[in-house]
Amino acid sequence: MKILRIEDVPVEKSNNPRGGTGYVQYNIFTSDNLGRDPYLLDNFRLNLSIIPEGGMATPRHRHDFSQYRYQIEGEADYSMGEIQTAGVLNLSVDGTYYGPTGKNFGSTLVLQFGSVSGSGYMDRKDIAAGLALLKKRNEGYLENGLYYRNPGVDGPSVQDANEAVFELIRGRPVEYPEPEYLHPVMINSNAVAWMPIDGMPGVAEKHMGTFSSNKYRAARYKLEPGATFIAPGRGVYFVLSGTGTVENEPFAKWTSTYLEDGEQATFSASETTDLLYLGLPTLSAILKSSTHPYGGEVDGRRDPWGSRLNVAAE
Repeated sequence: MKILRIEDVPVEKSNNPRGGTGYVQYNIFTSDNLGRDPYLLDNFRLNLSIIPEGGMATPRHRHDFSQYRYQIEGEADYSMGEIQTAGVLNLSVDGTYYGPTGKNFGSTLVLQFGSVSGSGYMDRKDIAAGLALLKKRNEGYLENGLYYRNPGVDGPSVQDANEAVFELIRGRPVEYPEPEYLHPVMINSNAVAWMPIDGMPGVAEKHMGTFSSNKYRAARYKLEPGATFIAPGRGVYFVLSGTGTVENEPFAKWTSTYLEDGEQATFSASETTDLLYLGLPTLSAILKSSTHPYGGEVDGRRDPWGSRLNVAAE
């Protein structure tokens, strides 16, 4: 279990190969501050991105991991013209194409995680090292989320920038699974009814769905003043509004709690609280669904990428 208030999370400038003028983010949960092995297939990262108009642009692309994007403020276009406004949850699973982004500004909670394919989720330190090496080699240039190789350089002349970084680190092409969902799933949580939870007076739920063959789920919970909510893992709970305590520690707006599989936490509300839950797949579920695209796994852990040491050495 890990509980973090937003004021205890450092603000960092984004470091990714996407386009735009740039933005800042709170890297709330990472393998570092959780003390988790980043090479487990259930690795994940939670960040809160604060994006000005024109701060981020992406081409149409896909990943070999899954991700939630919950719009807190502002607007985003990740789904071919479907505008994501405050309260809308966007889920893109392994292999699903999304983008390009037409507009993207405001505050967005992003949870990226290893899921059904068993590809895992590449750690941010590896991605940063790979991006630095890509630039150092000077074999092409980055523009608007794409990597353009110089004439005569091996590889596609134009490639998604993230994909180029991943392939440099892995030393092999990215293997995308056939997506379980053909398009990003867009859920307007504002339109989902609050349903009282039996046995928990003063607590109601907006159930937004159970997803993929890994059966993780997303929801919002409303706690009336004085109400107590027993929250199960595995997943992240993010306070959209309200105050109270979680496991006797104070929470307020944008406090985050991570629970491992089998853990639970007690939330007690001092004032009306809106709590977002983004569920994560368990390692056992991932191992059952995995196509093992890269191999080398023992007990749900993949050895560090074969070329990762070379990335660091160069």
